[in-house]
Amino acid sequence: MMSDPHHIVSGLAPRPSQIWRPGIRVNAPNTERYKARGGGSLVISIGVGDEISVRDIEGLQPCELITVLSDGRSDLTMLGASATGTGEGLKAILSGNDPDAARTRKALERRGVDPASLSSLRIFGGQSKAGETAQFKVNASGILIVVAPGTI
Repeated sequence: MMSDPHHIVSGLAPRPSQIWRPGIRVNAPNTERYKARGGGSLVISIGVGDEISVRDIEGLQPCELITVLSDGRSDLTMLGASATGTGEGLKAILSGNDPDAARTRKALERRGVDPASLSSLRIFGGQSKAGETAQFKVNASGILIVVAPGTI
């Protein structure tokens, strides 16, 4: 009877589940999560209908958002926003030798995007509180560049 793999032993508690990677959050279905480190940037492909939520975890952390349409033009109206700058934070990061800068430079080059022609939206910074969130709904396909410059 012990060789039967379906044999049930009564009186024994089931083995508890194990946590393989403690602290790793589980995202809701169709949710992606990215983290821009201070002094860095990241490039994300976005599409029509995407919902974007940007959170200032610590407070007082400036953030710059740049959107580029599929044809290479910078256009913040794809987030329903207007430009407040010309990508100063991104330009400062791209002038360095940081790995984030190299990745972002390559992503822009692949798409034929000239950093000098970009417009940006500044969110958070000076008076933002920890946990403050900005939300956007995407109405055109392209890329989103998130910049955490440290200062703008």
